[in-house]
Amino acid sequence: MVKFTKQFEGQLVPEWKDAFVDYSQLKKDLKKIHLLTNGVENKHTETSLIKTIKSSIGNLSLFGNKEREHSRAIKVHRKLTSSGSNSDVYETELLEKVADDTHAAKEFFMCLDTQLNKVFFLILICPLNIFYKSSRYRLISVIRNIVFSPLYKVLMLDFFMADQLCSQVPMLRNLEYIACYYITGSYATQDYGYCMRVKYYRDLAYAVSFLPYYWRAMQCARRWFDEGETSHLVNLGKYVSAMLAAGTKVAYEKERSIGWLCLVVAMSSIATIYQLYWDFVKDWGLLQRNSNNPWLRNQLMLRQKYIYYFSMVLNLVLRLAWLQTVLHSSFEHVDYRVTGLFLAALEVIRRGHWNFYRLENEHLNNAGKFRAVKTVPLPFREVDEED
Repeated sequence: MVKFTKQFEGQLVPEWKDAFVDYSQLKKDLKKIHLLTNGVENKHTETSLIKTIKSSIGNLSLFGNKEREHSRAIKVHRKLTSSGSNSDVYETELLEKVADDTHAAKEFFMCLDTQLNKVFFLILICPLNIFYKSSRYRLISVIRNIVFSPLYKVLMLDFFMADQLCSQVPMLRNLEYIACYYITGSYATQDYGYCMRVKYYRDLAYAVSFLPYYWRAMQCARRWFDEGETSHLVNLGKYVSAMLAAGTKVAYEKERSIGWLCLVVAMSSIATIYQLYWDFVKDWGLLQRNSNNPWLRNQLMLRQKYIYYFSMVLNLVLRLAWLQTVLHSSFEHVDYRVTGLFLAALEVIRRGHWNFYRLENEHLNNAGKFRAVKTVPLPFREVDEED
């Protein structure tokens, strides 16, 4: 072993010495494994710890793992003549980076994500009366009503959940990628970019970007069919403009040309103005000229009026987050995926902020006309005064 150690170290290319396995440390690890397995291992059974260690050692090679035995990390082109030096000099080339823990960590979290998705799905459809069965099945029925719009009569819970999905387009596109990653078997080859290169996947991105707005538009069409009010058709137009804006953004991501850029700016601007008007006037019931509270509404649940003004400004700013698609602002060395995650989080915050004032207006004014009377019934039985 000592002789082999000297031979091994003597054959190392000096400038690539750090890329080779630490042979001294490897011997120490082998001694530890020998101590662990001594007296414990038998012909038929092995502990999970030893299996893990053996699997890790089995994947070791001079350059990190078995895959690199076929494609070497370092290529030696030729030996150079050395002058005035006792050591040989070689012309070498680094073919790939030395293995580290990044690959193992990525593989671990991908497996963890798969198992968690399976557990979540099994809990969701579990027929046993555990884990809030009524709530789980209610969620399934609401999703069914949304997906098959306009076949079902629109209830408040249905349209409210569909509005939440309109703010989850990035999440739906990530789910699309995860589905492609596992269905196509890319997880087996660890080819993370395969789905991004497939034409069908890129085309499917259009459908995923359209779906939440399409479902919401179909709900507006169903309400117009049931109630006959033209305001539902106007609301439908808002979601059509949002679909067109989402489609132009996806097209611009595929082909970054001046024509698509101008179309993105035009469609996104129209959709933003449309949505802001509907947010403030229809959904929140604000901007009323003859109101007792200037540019708000007569009935308010919050005493501090400035909160409503601040909320309108905040909603305006968060609605303009699409400008990042056009400007492509870079935040030093922040990855573009981190920027996308940050913008998606801002939209979730905006939607939660929108929910409060939408429910407030619905509670006070029956804005959506989902109740037969404006008064909200109290959750307890009335008692006669004589009692």
